[in-house]
Amino acid sequence: MAQTSGKAGGPAVRGDAFLGKHAIQTLPFDPKKLSGFSEKLLVSHHDNNYGGAVKNLNKVETELSQVGPDTPGFIVSGLEAAKLKFTNSMILHELYFGNLGGDEQVKELFRSARDGEYREVAEEARELSRKFPRKGEVSEEKRAELESQLGRLQKRTAEIATVDFFHGRGREPLEGLLQELAERLAPPAPQPEASRAAVVGTPRGRTWVTRTGIHVDRMASAWLIRRFIDPEARFKFVNAREYRHKEGELRFDMFNGEYTHKGELCTFEVLLQTFEITDAAPRPIAEIVHDIDLKDEKYGRPATAGIETLVNAIAMAHREDDERLARASAALDDLYEYFKRKRPERGRAEEP
Repeated sequence: MAQTSGKAGGPAVRGDAFLGKHAIQTLPFDPKKLSGFSEKLLVSHHDNNYGGAVKNLNKVETELSQVGPDTPGFIVSGLEAAKLKFTNSMILHELYFGNLGGDEQVKELFRSARDGEYREVAEEARELSRKFPRKGEVSEEKRAELESQLGRLQKRTAEIATVDFFHGRGREPLEGLLQELAERLAPPAPQPEASRAAVVGTPRGRTWVTRTGIHVDRMASAWLIRRFIDPEARFKFVNAREYRHKEGELRFDMFNGEYTHKGELCTFEVLLQTFEITDAAPRPIAEIVHDIDLKDEKYGRPATAGIETLVNAIAMAHREDDERLARASAALDDLYEYFKRKRPERGRAEEP
């Protein structure tokens, strides 16, 4: 059972580890067009059985968040058992409805559900970031307060990850944010004078590892690696839960990777920065990849929506990662040539 905490005289609230904000996912198919099933039965099963499980889970988690030191143990145990039951019911129903719509649909259903939860924690992380001092070191008293809040966000992220069976795309951006906050809380360390590129070295013919089911950041990062960093790179696409790191392999856009999200930077941007790529043409590509991957509309380039549609089309049409990379690389080669040759007219912003 999670430890309770709180000030004397008040309830020992568990914090935000139990958010009670699970969203009911829509059916990943049109129930009218599913052969052999009653539309009425499917809708009723979704709204009542699955929807009821989600609502009950939210209710239980809300009650758990109010547990105090005087709450009888049998009540806490009952709430914990109910939480497990409704969590399992929610997950099994999502699997059931997803499988009715096809293998890829169930994966997207799970990713969508987990990504929504990751986004909520990411918003809390950004809110926490605004509490950090703008200048100077963090006082010990303030550090303890911020570390406590950061710890709750890290715990919530770990809880989401335990049911993130298909590795939602929001996990790396969130972990990058949390890692940056942890680094800002750490006592300052002396920085070497040498450039990061000199420290890292120039990889040649290395094996670069990333998660299977590549999407925009992994597609673009792999293209950048092969075109600007390691022309002889070999790529290995793995199941993140089963992968065991081997000496000499370089991981990107994955948990504990050598090159992955850092703060508000996506992996593509981290690679640009780390290897000090001075070519100007990849910069607008980085902005497009950033907005698609982090969904924060930081740069707002007009072409972003179209590129996102193209990336989604590649992912939907091709299940094999090598084929996805080949298709994406051809498109990125052309986009790179466009930005390389394009010169903005005087007084006008560069497009797209």
